[in-house]
Amino acid sequence: MSNLYFWIIGIIITIIIIGIQYILTSWENKYLGGILPLLYLCFMVLDYYRQPDSIFRSVMAMLAGLYVLLDIWKSGRSAIKNKKELEI
Repeated sequence: MSNLYFWIIGIIITIIIIGIQYILTSWENKYLGGILPLLYLCFMVLDYYRQPDSIFRSVMAMLAGLYVLLDIWKSGRSAIKNKKELEI
């Protein structure tokens, strides 16, 4: 039961982080969208040094998370660019 609890909490936290990333990338300041990928990278490096069980697992988790966060950042910047072009 406790393992299921941690999975549910993890999914909820992931959804919240993705929502925050989407909100930050939709603002005019382009650097706000870089906050969460940078924090995620720092957290994953610290997590690996805290529990160095598998470098492959750590690197894959780091790359997957960064890919998602940076893709959201890129799509947010593209949406703002398209919005500005439509206004002109």
